[in-house]
Amino acid sequence: MAFAPDVYQKIADRLRERRIVGGEAPDRWQCWYCGDSRWTLGDGFVTLVLSYGSSPFQPSGNTLPSLALICQICGNTVLLNLLVLGLGDLIGVHTSEMAAR
Repeated sequence: MAFAPDVYQKIADRLRERRIVGGEAPDRWQCWYCGDSRWTLGDGFVTLVLSYGSSPFQPSGNTLPSLALICQICGNTVLLNLLVLGLGDLIGVHTSEMAAR
């Protein structure tokens, strides 16, 4: 599922403000595979489903909404948690809801 264009733009703007994407990122954002620092966002959400209990392969319902950050040189892909980045408001998850999880 692709982002709605306005949500994608807001997320991209906030990540550019933090110098995570767009242009040359700080050294801390260098790709550990190829050493480059040019990253781009995947065009959709990545949802990791958490599992609990005796069967680890049956999702329990809690998720980690994430973004794929992709190195433009080698394709190395890392996931950024939207809630940890403080972007939950853009996807409709508010602080009180996160505390209830």
